[in-house]
Amino acid sequence: MKVSKYKREFEYSYTLGAFPTIELLKNIQTISEVNIPENRTITIDYKNHVVKSHKSDVFVNNNGTLTLTDSSETVSGYNTPYDSKVALNNGTLTISKLNFNILDIGSFIDNKGTLTIESGTIKSEGANVSSNLISNSGTLNISGGTYRSWKNNCYKDYCPESSNLIQSLGSTAVLNITGGRFEKITSGDMITNSGTMTMTGGTMNSSCKLQKDWMYCSSNLISNSGDLTISGVTFSTLGNKHVTQIYSSGNLTVSDITFTASSY
Repeated sequence: MKVSKYKREFEYSYTLGAFPTIELLKNIQTISEVNIPENRTITIDYKNHVVKSHKSDVFVNNNGTLTLTDSSETVSGYNTPYDSKVALNNGTLTISKLNFNILDIGSFIDNKGTLTIESGTIKSEGANVSSNLISNSGTLNISGGTYRSWKNNCYKDYCPESSNLIQSLGSTAVLNITGGRFEKITSGDMITNSGTMTMTGGTMNSSCKLQKDWMYCSSNLISNSGDLTISGVTFSTLGNKHVTQIYSSGNLTVSDITFTASSY
């Protein structure tokens, strides 16, 4: 049974039952966060609609079991314009087939539970993007998707310091990557790890033009001070004179990896 509702800032329908599905019926701009309590299992289906946040808003505070997805053929997603997050996760969160765009300062997700990302695009393209797409101190599993950072206010020999696509920090942080495409055209490391990281698939690419209003991007593809195991991965840099593809001051095990570097 489906029930249509209008509550505060958005319209949605939901399927009654032990594991309800909430379907968005129109584009929404958040006013207050959605709280998922412990011992609840919920799916939010965007249905080709866009969620846009206010400053400092969190769309979802998850302590239960939550799936964010889009069952439509044309995938939509979430825009976070300033100092806001899509989710604070202390439970189990799965993201599939969604697009997320950080327009300015802000993180996509702060994960302290278990986060699984299967597909979609997570990107930051604002003029002042300076925080992580994903901050992880729990368990983060990535099997697909595109993760991209592009800052558009670099000029000549100056580019404000940006941050990581993924920052996985602390003794409790576990990062497992089996697929996905990671792209960075800004300064700052692509992935920073001080926990346990295993990467057995995917590609990592950093590229920058050194001409007129562009500068090289000084960074590492992966910076590790924890435990890092990599196999079956391709790393590449283009037009970038100041990039270390893997920097490790911790434990590093590598096998069957490909490094390429070229210039314009």
